[in-house]
Amino acid sequence: KTVISVIDDSFDCMHSAFSAVPSQVKYNQDMLNNIFSAVSFNTETSYTMSDLYKNGKVIFAYDYADRDNDTYCSGKNHGTNVAGTAAGNNGKNDKNAFLGTAYNAQLALMKVCSDSTDSFTDDSVIAALDDSVKIGADVINCSFTSDGELRNTQLFESIYQRISQSGTYIAA
Repeated sequence: KTVISVIDDSFDCMHSAFSAVPSQVKYNQDMLNNIFSAVSFNTETSYTMSDLYKNGKVIFAYDYADRDNDTYCSGKNHGTNVAGTAAGNNGKNDKNAFLGTAYNAQLALMKVCSDSTDSFTDDSVIAALDDSVKIGADVINCSFTSDGELRNTQLFESIYQRISQSGTYIAA
């Protein structure tokens, strides 16, 4: 029962690698609704957990850069590839089977790269890291790249300390 948060450029939540729901899950939609009701997430207030929950595999998907629930940007596939490698499972048991490393894990997909500027900001990355802890991610992957530069080192030190205290493992 593991949740992996992937913070990256773009995610195709409808990709077949995210179609098989694990038999044992850390969170179902009702549990996430309770968390979302009790904790203030860094999403637009007009969104409910039902807007952000895709299925039992992709339990949370949000675009922190563009402030919407559309996590896909045509031409960008690094995030989808990383999430698939981490936890993909297309549910097939034949020569077309695809299994990621932790194929029974659930995913929280957090897009931080803007569709229009092709870059990320401190605010979007910090919000995604913060929500990863709030959602109870066991692992956070931050393998995104950009021409941008993370500047607010004091805020990053604070959020990394919070991540460490939560027991969450972060991979960059």
